[in-house]
Amino acid sequence: MFCTRCGTKNPEGSAHCFNCGQDMGKPPAQPVTTGKGGAPTAVRSQAAPNEFGRVDVAGRALVIAEQQISFGDQRLQTSAVAGIRYGIYKHYINGIRSSRSYGIWLTDNASVMQIECAKGFFVSDSTVQKRYEDALTALYQAVMVPLIQRFLVALDTGNGFSVGDLTFNKSGMHRAGTLGAVESGFHKLLGGAQRAEERERQHRYLPWNQYGGHSFASGNLRLYRGKTVWAQFALRETWNAVCLGPMFDFLCEDGRLWQFVNR
Repeated sequence: MFCTRCGTKNPEGSAHCFNCGQDMGKPPAQPVTTGKGGAPTAVRSQAAPNEFGRVDVAGRALVIAEQQISFGDQRLQTSAVAGIRYGIYKHYINGIRSSRSYGIWLTDNASVMQIECAKGFFVSDSTVQKRYEDALTALYQAVMVPLIQRFLVALDTGNGFSVGDLTFNKSGMHRAGTLGAVESGFHKLLGGAQRAEERERQHRYLPWNQYGGHSFASGNLRLYRGKTVWAQFALRETWNAVCLGPMFDFLCEDGRLWQFVNR
């Protein structure tokens, strides 16, 4: 979607333009009609809905609105949500499924709301899947788009942001953890100290011009250096890893990434 003020393209569902702050729900101009005597009369536009979705989860109502997200007796202010993670887990014994989880977690850094969409006895897979999809559709608009916007602003201003053990800034991606003594020693044995140092540098830093894209597999998000996996996140376990896929899709369209990191 494009900003009606500055023309900047923003992620679908954005509330405000990350470039100029324009309200993306506001029409570019209010339609005008002519009333009696030729006087202009503004046509009143309909107010945007303040509820993104409502899902029944085994008798507990999950209500996702502009101001607040509620699930049973739990409450989170929508604007205060700082993290989201979700994913599906199924456990099998001898080919027979023994348990399943369609989990969603939200946090405001003070408390965590857990939404288990597979809750209930003898609930069909189709019912669980629909609960999960409906909840995520609403949460994408209410939570993920604002988080992605925060990341884009942080990247654009040079402040950077972190997900898991990675920090993203204008120069690229930086990993907090080291290669490890065993692997570092292995590279030193094969090629000496210089090779070990270079391997450590590659492990800890991925510049944008070597970023090879991302993919999803088995509940993980993978980030590539060229065609080699450089890092991966478990989407169920890592806060905000689910935001990286749509953020990179947006950044890699029409070379937009370079507009962010080069200015």
